[in-house]
Amino acid sequence: AGRGFLFGGSTGTVVSGAVDWLDRRGARDLTAVAVAPDLGERYLDTVYQDNWVRDLYGRGPLDAARPVAAGRAPAAPGAPTA
Repeated sequence: AGRGFLFGGSTGTVVSGAVDWLDRRGARDLTAVAVAPDLGERYLDTVYQDNWVRDLYGRGPLDAARPVAAGRAPAAPGAPTA
């Protein structure tokens, strides 16, 4: 969260849907409004902790993490393209 937004799972889903909606329309002059139903403060001791993720899932998810540049987030692997 020190490098971006602190989202919970529901907000992540909403933001992903808004980005997908914008991408499918391909217009640069559109604005999407999304309601963030939860923040990530409840997950600070779990999904936002590398040790917790490593203990539960192994190194795979952490090794697969990619830094995201400012601007546009990369599509998830296997996600449909426009």
